[in-house]
Amino acid sequence: MLVLRDKVIMCCRRALQNAVTPTLRAVTVDYNNKLMVLRAYFDNGATVSDKKLLDGSLTEIEADLKHEIEKFNLDIVDLPSPGKMKVLKDWIYRRAED
Repeated sequence: MLVLRDKVIMCCRRALQNAVTPTLRAVTVDYNNKLMVLRAYFDNGATVSDKKLLDGSLTEIEADLKHEIEKFNLDIVDLPSPGKMKVLKDWIYRRAED
């Protein structure tokens, strides 16, 4: 049986497969049985298209985890490289940077 951490990481990575754009620096997640927060860091801000992709990903994550987690939030942060990003609980995606 998978623990919540494993389910969250697998669901997030699957849902984000088609949502990674060139300006997406990283995605981190925090979660418990009440709330999951998905934070995406972007260079120069997220476009409308970027936001739609992430909203779609969050909808997929909600569908996968609706029996384990009550509420889901998306947090989009504009932080150009080399600004220091903060991990919430786990990294889901990190772009290679110098």
